[in-house]
This record gives sequence, structure tokens and C-alpha cells, in this order.
Amino acid sequence: MPKIKNYLLLLILAVLAIGNVFYLIGVSAYGAEISALAKKEAVLTGQIQNYREQIMAKSSLLEIGKKAENLGFVKAQNVIYLTGESAVVAKLP
Repeated sequence: MPKIKNYLLLLILAVLAIGNVFYLIGVSAYGAEISALAKKEAVLTGQIQNYREQIMAKSSLLEIGKKAENLGFVKAQNVIYLTGESAVVAKLP
């Protein structure tokens, strides 16, 4: 009877040890996945910062003015304001 208890105890310990090994493998796999996600997050955060800087640079008034000149827009030299008194209205015959 004591031999059976020893074998049973040894079997239980072996099953627990094997279970512990599988558990540690799973935990280390999750750790590696979390580490990869943290690296990806750092890269994406850097890209977001880069895009924000590009938006700030391209939306500045000086940059927009340069683009407008390149597209052929010029600053108005002779501005004419129309009022109700001097406006000419076409009449139908």
C-alpha cells in the first residue's frame, strides 16, 4: 500500500510539473507578444508625431502662400467694391 501511495504521489507531482512547464511556455509567449506590440506602439507613436509636424508645416500661412503663387494665384492689385448704388443691373428687352 505505501508503494502505491508513493507512485500516486509521484504521478501527481509529474503531472503538476508538466502543467507548470506548459503554463510557463504560454506566459512567455504572451510576454513576447506584448513586447512586440509595445515596439509597434512606439513606431506608430513616432509616425503620428511625424505626421503632426508635417501637417503643421504644410498648413502654415507662408507655405500656403507659396503654393498659391505656384498655382498662379496673385494678390489683387486693384480691388473694386460694388455697392447697391453703383451696381449695374442688366434689363431684359
